[in-house]
Amino acid sequence: MSSELAYDLPHGNRTYLYAFAAVALFILGIACINYVNLATSRATQRMRAIGLRKILGAGRASLIAHFLGESVLFALLATVLGVILVEVLLSLPAATALFGKTLMLDLFGRPLLALTVLGFGLLVGLAAGLYPALYLSSFMPLTALVGRYQPSGGLRLREALVFTQFAISIGVIASTLLMGQQMRFIANKGLGFDKENRVLVTLRGRDLVEREALIAAELEKQPGVLGVATSATIMGRDMPHATGGVQNNEGVMTNFGFSFLPVGDDFIPVMGIELVQGRDFSRRLLTDVGAAYIVNETFVRAMGWDDPLGKRIGLGAGGVMNTGPVIGVVKDFNYQSLRSSIEPFAMLRNNPEAGQLLMIVSIAPDGLRETLQHVRKLFAEVDPKRPFEYTFLDEELDRLYVSEERLMRLSGIFGAICIFVACLGLFGLAASATEQRTKEIGVRKVLGASTLTIILLLARRVLVLVGAGAIVASVVTWLAMQEWLSGFAYRAALNPAYFLLAALGAGAVALLTIALQSWRTAHGDPVQALRYE
Repeated sequence: MSSELAYDLPHGNRTYLYAFAAVALFILGIACINYVNLATSRATQRMRAIGLRKILGAGRASLIAHFLGESVLFALLATVLGVILVEVLLSLPAATALFGKTLMLDLFGRPLLALTVLGFGLLVGLAAGLYPALYLSSFMPLTALVGRYQPSGGLRLREALVFTQFAISIGVIASTLLMGQQMRFIANKGLGFDKENRVLVTLRGRDLVEREALIAAELEKQPGVLGVATSATIMGRDMPHATGGVQNNEGVMTNFGFSFLPVGDDFIPVMGIELVQGRDFSRRLLTDVGAAYIVNETFVRAMGWDDPLGKRIGLGAGGVMNTGPVIGVVKDFNYQSLRSSIEPFAMLRNNPEAGQLLMIVSIAPDGLRETLQHVRKLFAEVDPKRPFEYTFLDEELDRLYVSEERLMRLSGIFGAICIFVACLGLFGLAASATEQRTKEIGVRKVLGASTLTIILLLARRVLVLVGAGAIVASVVTWLAMQEWLSGFAYRAALNPAYFLLAALGAGAVALLTIALQSWRTAHGDPVQALRYE
């Protein structure tokens, strides 16, 4: 589902749900293609039976119904096995970790879903079996009995289907590799502040918020605590946005939109943010007890300030609320997700009457467990009515990209399944092609052809199709990934090497599949091959 709430993390993403459904349909399509390929490529083995049935009076309609019945039966059996497999997989802890929640199919408790699954199985059976039924029932009786009838277009169709299979597989694999590249880029990109070993504890209740300075002082006495600060919310979430009055270079208050964050003393040093001009907030200065602002470099550039210090900012239309001077400028940092670019941003003092506040505790990496025990003990004393709950800032920031991480992992799984299913079909096609060319292989062996030469001969056409599929898949995937990356303000450049890697991987798997199937015939005694017919 999709969430429109700014602080409801992690957000649902309807686009990813559609993407998963599309990939699932791709895999199902590849499986249907396999059925069509295998049913048509092995048609010669059923010619005589079909011809005999037609001579005995069977009409084309009854033959079509028979072949469709076969495909529907296979599809329904596959549906039953698929439901059992899904139930088993969803019960595994790995599935719960992958999806972030426990999922249940529960077909008995949801009859509508059960009917939908059954209907989908029937639809797949009909879709996969329609062309083979029309193809096989088209044989003329007498020529079918002779066994030499080959309806035109069958080979080209099979090649087109192989091309489609590997284009889909290569596209999914390349997408997975490029997603991994982007997620590594995000993980390694500097945010402009320190996120490691920052413990977040929420102070609830005005009585606790009013004592935050005393609590911070006690925490700083604890061994391993490097610093304590407070803010209204955590980094990475959508910050409050306001249109306020901001003084320009001519001293005139103009309306200007910016994001802001109420913070407490020492927020800048505790978070490791670089102060490039002016100073930090200080309780010892009366001017800071009221309204005062620290802005980022983007704010200064947007206003075109020559000297930002002393310029006045106020919230509300015309700046009628919390009006105060700019006392400092910080280097730009990513206070939101890396999907968003850095915008004008200001920090002001926390509201002392707030009912909730976030406390940020910077802890030394050595002795982390012992320091957390000291912090837990202190909060048990100052707030005995509530359980001590905390989280780490880096974990909270990682949650911003949990949907992308899951999409990447699922795409990798889907890509492997695509290749596996495609190779199952290719294995059958290779068997059929090898069987039909057994005599040709024997002649070539007698004339001195090596085993490798014969394998490459059988695989050459498929490798050309894989190459063509790679070109099409690369173009489509490039466009799709450009669209996906447009959701990030900071993104890695698409690396063409990943497309080449996906294509080479698919080609190698295809070659290996054909080689395994054709090795026995290609390596066998040519005399046996020539006696085949």
